[in-house]
Amino acid sequence: MRAERSAGWNAEPRVGRGQPGAGGVQGVPGFDPGHRNARAAECVPDERSDLTFSISFLEEGHVGLMTVPVGDPQVIVDLSNVCRDESLGESPNKAAWGRFERVMKAWREQIEPSPQGVAIADENLRFLLGAADRRQLELAERAGLVRVVTGSADTEILSWAQRSGASVLSKDRFVGHRRQHPWIQGTTDRFYRWEAGRDGGVRIVAADMGTSGPYSVSRGEEADFLKARGLDPRRPSDREILMHAYRCTNSACLTARFSPERLLVPPARSQRQPVCPGCGRPLEDLGPLPGAVEIVIEGADRELARRLVEEGTTVTLGRSDVPKPHDDSAAHEIGRVSRAHISVRVERSRLRICDLDSRNGTEVLRWDPAARSFGQPQSVTPGDKLELGPRDVALLGGTLRVRRSGQQFATGTPGSGMIPASAGLRQPR
Repeated sequence: MRAERSAGWNAEPRVGRGQPGAGGVQGVPGFDPGHRNARAAECVPDERSDLTFSISFLEEGHVGLMTVPVGDPQVIVDLSNVCRDESLGESPNKAAWGRFERVMKAWREQIEPSPQGVAIADENLRFLLGAADRRQLELAERAGLVRVVTGSADTEILSWAQRSGASVLSKDRFVGHRRQHPWIQGTTDRFYRWEAGRDGGVRIVAADMGTSGPYSVSRGEEADFLKARGLDPRRPSDREILMHAYRCTNSACLTARFSPERLLVPPARSQRQPVCPGCGRPLEDLGPLPGAVEIVIEGADRELARRLVEEGTTVTLGRSDVPKPHDDSAAHEIGRVSRAHISVRVERSRLRICDLDSRNGTEVLRWDPAARSFGQPQSVTPGDKLELGPRDVALLGGTLRVRRSGQQFATGTPGSGMIPASAGLRQPR
C-alpha cells in the first residue's frame, strides 16, 4: 500500500457527524489515552458529545478497523456493499456490521497492517442494520472512520479514489460509472474484493475491472439511475411499474408542465407505488407502454444523437439526422453518409435495418461474445433487411455508427425528432 498521501480532505481537524476526522494512531483530535468518559449511550448531549462518542468507540476496541487518515486515505471501503454481503455471515437483518469487521481484519492481515482509510455508505444502510449495529455505525461515523452520504455512495467513492489515488475495496464492478470515470476501464491494481471461504476465512484479492463496452455501460447507467429512484427491474413489481406510462396531474409540478401528456422519464417509487420524480405525488397510470427501442448514433469519437423507435414503426436515418459538424474534416466524413441512408424498424422488440441504396454503403459489425470483440465487417446489400443484435453496430458510409442503446426501459417521445447528445436532458445513456 502507498504510505504517503498528499494533503487532502481534512485541512482543519474536527470531528462531527458525517465528517472525516484527523489525528494520529488514535484517530481522534484531542484524544487522551488516560481519559475515560462514560459510555456514549449514557452521556448527556453537550458540546463534547462527538468527542465522547469517539472515545467510547475507541474504548470498545474498534479503532483496529482502520486509522483515520491525516491526509488522503490509502483505502476507501464500500461499506454498504460489505455489510449487505450474505457470504460474510448470516444475520437476521439485511445488513450486518460484523461483516465489515471480518473484511477489515482480513485486509490488515493480508494487505496492510495499519491501514489509513475511510468507509463510505449511503443513508439507506442505517435502515438495514439492527439496533446494535446502527450504534456501531454512529460511533464510527463520529470517530471519522465512516462517512454516510446522501445520494449515491458510489459517486463519492469513485470521485475520492480518482482524486487521491486510493485503493477501493468493493465487489461492485461500477459499470454504470465508467463513462464518467474512464480510468476504471482495464484497471488491475486499484480495486480489491473479498472472497469468503467455506472454512470461514476471508481472502482479499485484486480485482481485474476489465473493459465494458458502450452497451454494457448504458445498461449499468440505467440500473444506477433506477436504483436512485427506488426501482429495481429484477423485482417483478418494479418491472411492472416500469412497463407502464404515467402522467403527473399536479399543475404546480415543473415535470408535469414539461411533459403534460405523458411522463418522459421513468417514475420514482414510494411505498411500492409509482410517484412523480419531480413533486413526489402519485401518478395517473395511462396503461402499458408500447414497446420501443432507443438507438444511438456515434461519430468517430463521440455520441451525436439518439432516437426512440416504437414497436411496429419505421424511421429513416441519414446525414440530415445528426448535428451539423463544426469543422471541415468532420463535415467531409459526414458527407460520406447519404441523406436517407438506412431505414430502421422495430418488430417484436427486434431492431432491423435496411440499406436504402446509399452511395457509400452500409456494413454490420457483429459482436462475438466468446472473443469479446467484433468480427469482420459484413456488407449490407441494398434492400436486404438485417437484424441488429444488442451489441452489433451498423457502420454507415464507413463513418457513422448506429447501435442499440443498453437501456431496457426506453422513455421519451418517439418520432422523427433527434435528441442531440449534448442536450443533457436525458439520463441514463
